[in-house]
Amino acid sequence: MCTALIYRNLQTKEFGLGFNRDESFLRKKAKFPSYYESNNLKILSPRDGDYNGTWIGVNSKGDVYAILNLYEVKIVSIAKPISRGWLVSQLLEQKTSIQNLNKEFLRDFLPFRLIYLTLERTYLFTWDGKDLEIQQDEKDWQVYASSALHGKEAERIRKQTFEKNFLQNLTHNFTQISKNYLSCHIPEKGSLSPCMHRDVAHTVSQTIIYIQNRIAHLEYKDGQPCEEKDWTSYSLNLI
Repeated sequence: MCTALIYRNLQTKEFGLGFNRDESFLRKKAKFPSYYESNNLKILSPRDGDYNGTWIGVNSKGDVYAILNLYEVKIVSIAKPISRGWLVSQLLEQKTSIQNLNKEFLRDFLPFRLIYLTLERTYLFTWDGKDLEIQQDEKDWQVYASSALHGKEAERIRKQTFEKNFLQNLTHNFTQISKNYLSCHIPEKGSLSPCMHRDVAHTVSQTIIYIQNRIAHLEYKDGQPCEEKDWTSYSLNLI
């Protein structure tokens, strides 16, 4: 249950990812973004409170990754599934690479969609528990979403919300557009709005990563996007 908004501008050489994390009320509170080092790289990402992986992050090479659960796929249960957040951490730390993603490597992961974002294009890796599909997209704006309740319908509605209400009026920078879109309650406050509200789960945080002039900026809001809470800002120089 998450929503991702992607942006790129080849002329100004800037790109970004806005991300709402939706979780059950039963999950532990996530840890705020922090810096650490691995394989001569600096990594900046928040941390999951349950498994210590991450759902989004950036490293000093400018690699941006994020992951969404794929709920609509029915698979045989896995006895000891590997945390999908662990995979994102491994990629950010370059302890593995997207070239290593194959059926054998992924067999103990539950279904997901992994976003790997560059200035030129978006790579989307879809693992359904049996097969891995890799897609590429070069559009300036993209919306991806996941939902345990609505499946693909949530992505369709949230894309429509962005295209009808935000894409036609791009008067702000990417960071502000992300904040406006990801905090909205269109078509209504509930399970289909980008800022998601249900009786068993809700949006628990918003992360915005924006890269320009060899600097990665990350803004993080702990709590529901529609709430009046402070943002925490970070920056990372790229190599």
